[in-house]
Parts: sequence; structure tokens; C-alpha cells
Amino acid sequence: LMASELGFIFYYSEESKQLTLSSWSKKALEICTIPVPQTVYELEKTGIWGEPVRQRKPIIINNYHTLDPLKKGYPTGHPELNKLLEIPVFIDNKIVAVVGVANKAVDYSDFDVDQLTLLMEMVWKAIERKKVIENLRISEENYRQLFNQNIDGIFITNSEGDCVDVNDSGCSMLGYSLDELKQDYKEIFRNDDRTIDIENVTKEISPGRRLIRERKLQTKSGSLIDVEITTILLSDGRIQKAVRNITERKKADQNVINAQHELQALLKTSDNSRKALLSVIEDQKEIEEALSKSEKSYRSLFENITQGFALHKIILDESGKPVDYQFVAVNPAYEKLTGLSAKKIIGKTVLEALPGVEQSWIDTFGEVAISGNAKHFEDYTGAIGKYYDVTAFCPEIGFFAVVISDITERKKYELDIQNFNLVLENRVKDRTAELENANHELESFSYSISHDLRAPLRSIHGFSQIILEDYSKNLDPEVNHYFDLIRKNATMMGNLVDDLLSFSRLGRQSLNHVNVDSASIVKEVIESLQSEIRDRNINITMVELPEVKADPSLLRQIFVNLISNSIKFSRDKIQPEIEVGFETQIIEDGLIHAYFYVKDNGVGFDMKFYDKLFGVFQRLHRAEDYEGTGVGLAIVDRIVKKHGGNIWAESAIGEGTTFYFTLGESENGK
Repeated sequence: LMASELGFIFYYSEESKQLTLSSWSKKALEICTIPVPQTVYELEKTGIWGEPVRQRKPIIINNYHTLDPLKKGYPTGHPELNKLLEIPVFIDNKIVAVVGVANKAVDYSDFDVDQLTLLMEMVWKAIERKKVIENLRISEENYRQLFNQNIDGIFITNSEGDCVDVNDSGCSMLGYSLDELKQDYKEIFRNDDRTIDIENVTKEISPGRRLIRERKLQTKSGSLIDVEITTILLSDGRIQKAVRNITERKKADQNVINAQHELQALLKTSDNSRKALLSVIEDQKEIEEALSKSEKSYRSLFENITQGFALHKIILDESGKPVDYQFVAVNPAYEKLTGLSAKKIIGKTVLEALPGVEQSWIDTFGEVAISGNAKHFEDYTGAIGKYYDVTAFCPEIGFFAVVISDITERKKYELDIQNFNLVLENRVKDRTAELENANHELESFSYSISHDLRAPLRSIHGFSQIILEDYSKNLDPEVNHYFDLIRKNATMMGNLVDDLLSFSRLGRQSLNHVNVDSASIVKEVIESLQSEIRDRNINITMVELPEVKADPSLLRQIFVNLISNSIKFSRDKIQPEIEVGFETQIIEDGLIHAYFYVKDNGVGFDMKFYDKLFGVFQRLHRAEDYEGTGVGLAIVDRIVKKHGGNIWAESAIGEGTTFYFTLGESENGK
């Protein structure tokens, strides 16, 4: 592009004032004989080649051998320089690189400065876009690592309720592989689980809030486990379930309930025993022994259970409202879990022992002591600074007993998970926005470059045409041949620019969705291509086509590109055949898959190169054999996806190619 023998790129850091070698041109590497070339330079130690940074402007030297006080010479083995052009590359008013070219056959000019500046702006934006994509990839890897390290099973479903992702803990918890869980998710989570259905989740929970339920799940081995499922509706419409195995906790809860029953039975037995023994046994010694045995059994259970246990007496005001409660008895586990000493709290009220206790605790326990109805709940007490799992029951009206477990660590973990999910969501949003901005800038830049290239191309084509028409008789045949090549290449470049403009314009063009008669559009396209069809004796047929909802001009562009493509690659056939049609297929649940197709019997292509088919500037055949810019199918792909559809192809070498495409769902979802 710069017609220069040598070239180099150095990255520059304004913080460290250092220039770091990025790359040399191939020619420079071939002729450089420096044994160990330096790659990092301090700005203050550089010679004239550091001036673009110091002066913050391009430097042009068209006679490098003249004396200049800024020159410091170059090391032995360095390629000889005759002419030199250097420019600083600015991003956000900061110099990020220095680019240089050298030894052009003619003098460098301001035009070369503009060309090199324009080129580097394009290159640097491509580098920045690559960095954004790399950062997004790293972010996704970090998310995936944290996702799989979560000790809870995490299940992600889409808006249709289909499972799209499961972490390692989810697979190991249920004993299924990832593929099995994705395929049989609804069957595994059935049993009237309303949170499978996106509509039910939307009704019951709004984004940012949680829905917590407990249920049983069957593992692959057939065993049942108790789980706690925390469901949240993500901002992108997907559902996340955090599934925790609480089988052991449930067993512990049952042990607590059994212990309560045993305590109540012992209390009742103790009372009944006293009455029975008083009426039947006259001997005071036997009475004392029986009571002592009962009390020992109660005391052993009271002191050795691992859950905290405490007995209280409720205190009411004159209106009968609970206002306080008094500690009657606590076991050692209660002291350990709360940090409260039995010696300091027995006989005292809770407001004396814990002045900052929340009124909600007094209200809840008062309801249990007055109504006799047991309660189970989880709550936080600021006076102690912990979360507790609490079971409260009434052994006698006016009294209540509690069995507690410290769940502070579990609650902290749940909060960390919630915050972690929020951070990940925000990070993905930020990365997506950065990528969208980078794509938008790249499209705008491509459009600007393509537009600015049109004027010089028209001049090149026009002047070469004039020379051929007016002076060809006076010129050497070889010169005429070169001018003809210039004209043809300018024409090809003009077509490429037009395609680039069309491609970049699609990124900004809004859709004009209206009802369109696709048959009429195809007929217009065939009519516009009639001269090529007649010249090549092509038999083109059109199967019945429907009315669709689409952008008319863009739909026409799809058919123009696909039919032109078939004409081009069928021209060498003795009897070229092209068919344009529309088909429907009934798939599962009565849904209909409908698509257009354009089929030919041309040269075809090897399906192993399919991944290149819809890429910009990708060609599967030589330009010498088949003309074209390599942009047409990329334009078709973008138009189809802009409509919410898909495009694909089937082909075999020598047997032709069929392109299929859809235009997304209609308004009624069919």
C-alpha cells in the first residue's frame, strides 16, 4: 500500500516513556544482520525516529544521509535508510504507537501521511476490537470457573423452560451427565414444580427477587434427596435454580422434633408418675427414687442434645399483649450457640439480658405461648449478630420452649452467591455493550472507507478508459494490456466498494416489516436477469411462493444474490437448471418448519469448506474462474439474520448447490 521497502510498528507507553517493538516488515527482517536486536527503548535515548512522540506529529525525511543533530546513528547490521516517514498513532489524544515506513522509490508526501494514518486507525480499531473480544472470553472463562466451583447445583433454563446449562455440582448431586440433564430436565424436575414454567415464575417472582421452595428429587440411582431450590428470574429472561441438598438438615430437623416429643413425653410422664405414685405407693423412699430416675432421664436429654434448648415464661401487659419474656432454663448447647451464660440470664427477662432485641421476636414467641401453636422459622437477631433456625413450641400455656441452630454461615454464603450472580450479570452486560460499540464503530469506519474510495476509483477507471480509447493506436501493445488491466481491476475494486457499502449499510438500516408477495419479487428478479438467463440458456422454474412479512427491498436483495450466484456457477453446464421454491415440514408438537430455497445443478462445492461460505471476502473458487467480490453471501446472511431467520446450504462437487433460508416467526407464532 505504501510502496515502501521497509516498515515497523512500535507500541508506546506514555506512563513508562518506553517504545516496545511490535513488528518489522518481512524485508527488514531479511536484510537486518544485528545479532540481538533491541526491542525496548527509552524515549529519551532514541534518535530522530523518536521525534514523532516528542513533537506529537508526523516526521518526513526524504534525504536520510544529510546531517541532522537529532540523528544518533543506527547499530551495525541495521538496514540502510534513504527515506523515512513516521507517524504517531493517537487514541483518545494519547500516543499509543509509532509506525514507520522507509526507502520508497519516490519522496514521501502529505498524501503518504494521510494514507498511513488512515491505515493505522483501521488497524488499531481492529486491535481494540480484538482486545474487547479477548476480555469477553476471559470474563466468560472466569464465570465458567466460578459457576462450576459453586457447591450448590446451578441449573439455567431458557424462556421455553428447556435446560441450557448445569454446573458440575448439579450433575454430581443427581448422578446425571450434563447431556442427560439437558435432555431430561423437565422429567427429572416434574412433580408439579411450577418454577419450571417461565409464565408461572414471572407471575410469582419479579427480577431481582428469589423464590425459595423445598421438595424431594430422585437421583439417577433411584434414591430420594431433600433439596432447597432458590429460583430467580434473570434479567435476560432465563431462569436460574440454585439447588441445595438439605437431606442431612432435614434429618437433623426430624431429630429435633423427636427430641421435642421425648421432652414433652418425659414432662408428662414425670407429672403423671407423681400422681400415680402418691396414690399407690405409700413409701416416701420409693416415690423419691422414681422421681429421681425421671428427672435424670430428662436432664440427660436436656444437657446432651446438640441443638440449643431454652424454656421461657412470657410476660404480658394489662391488655394481654406480649412485652417481654423471662429465661427459665437453658441447656449448654444454647449457651454455646448464643454466647449467653446461663448464670447471667436465668431469672432475667430478655430485655434485661439483651436490651437491643427486636420486638418481632417477642411478638412471635408471645403468639406461641398464648395460642399453643408451634412455629418454625429463620431470622436474624441484631442483639447477638447471628441468624438462627428456630422451632418454638408451647409445653404449657404462658410458657414457650425453643430449639435453635446457628445458620449464620449458611446465610452469609447465600448472600455471597446472590451478590456474585449480580456481579456476573452486570459484567456480562458491560462486556456485551463494549462489543456492540466496537462493532458499531467498525461498521461506521468500513462505510466511511468504502465511500471515500469511490472517487479515486472513478478517476482511475475513467482516465484509463480515455487513454485506451484515444491513444491505444499509438501505444505499445504491452502498455495497452497494462491499461486494460488497470481498468478491469478498478472496475472490480468499484464492485467491491459497492458491496462493502451495502454490507456496512445493513448494520444501520431499520426493517420495514410489511406483507410481501414473494412470488412477485422473484418474478421481478428473474426479469431483471433475463439477458444472462437467455445468453446461457438457463432453464429457471419457480414453485408456488407465499405471502410473507418482510422488508421488500431486502427480500429482493436476497433473491438477487442467490439467483445470480446460481447463474454464475451453472454457466458451464450443458443444460443449466435453477429452481426457486418454498417448502413446509411438520415437526414435533404440530409445529411447522417453513423455508425458501434456491437450487441449481452447477459446479457445487466441498462441504468441508462450509464454515467459510457466509464470511466476508471468503471465496470457494478462484477469481479467474468465477468473478465476484466474496461479499454477496455475507450480505444475504446478514439480511436473513436481521429478519430473525437462518440460512444454510447443501452441496456436492459437480452436482450443484441448494440454499435454504427462513425469515423468523410470524406474529401469531406459526
